[in-house]
Amino acid sequence: MRNNQERFGSVQSGPTPAISQPSFSFVTPTEMVDLPSVGKYYPQGHPLCDKSSVEIREMTAKEEDILVNRSFIDKGIVLDKLLASVLVDKSVDLQSLLTIDKNAILLSTRISGYGASYPVKMQCADCDSESEALVDLNELLKIKQPVSKEDVEYLPNGLVSIVLPSTKWVVQLKPLNGYDQERLEKTIENRRKNKLEENALVETIVTFIHSINGVEDYGTISGAVVNMPAKDSKYLRTLYPECFPSISTLATVKCEICSSEVEMEVPFTLNFFWPK
Repeated sequence: MRNNQERFGSVQSGPTPAISQPSFSFVTPTEMVDLPSVGKYYPQGHPLCDKSSVEIREMTAKEEDILVNRSFIDKGIVLDKLLASVLVDKSVDLQSLLTIDKNAILLSTRISGYGASYPVKMQCADCDSESEALVDLNELLKIKQPVSKEDVEYLPNGLVSIVLPSTKWVVQLKPLNGYDQERLEKTIENRRKNKLEENALVETIVTFIHSINGVEDYGTISGAVVNMPAKDSKYLRTLYPECFPSISTLATVKCEICSSEVEMEVPFTLNFFWPK
């Protein structure tokens, strides 16, 4: 047997030195998201009361795993799980988030994760062709604040008070949060399952009413809305969107075929977070 010691030098005695492992420490960046509500419509004691912004973490592979979790998707909770993961302040009850604020946070999460360019399919009204267009999501983050109106009273508790033109009822309105949206969806779904007459319009109005003439009971409000004159119903539906802050879900896109510009609703589906 050849003596390899002559080739490589003398053999060193003692323990073999440990091989150092590379360190991959990384702090996930965060950013502040402006809240359309500016914190005005949350009750005292809520983590977002009077807060104009909220801090979120940028998306990572962990959040991508959440987005493809089949159990979360089937239960319809995948976006809530995503929000829970990116929100820095874990004391925020996700269901208590106002819908307008939740949409702004989701938009900002998508932009920080994959950029502001979002491909959508559009149907051109001029040439009737279908093509793909790009939406700049930054345009949807432009916050539209309510305009002061003589017939609208803004209350210190974040509610809005109006007087209906026909019945003269004093109605207090509220911006919707996750609990309101969930109750609305379940009520409509239950009526469908039980083959009852659909009343989505009535239920939607009931959901954004806080009180009528000081009465806050859900059943009483529901009964009042069912029997409300059409003039008052239309007044409520027309005025409500102007009473609270909002962000637009409409974007202007250009047809690839004839270059016509079309305003379209941006679809907030699961594909929203998985650009091509």
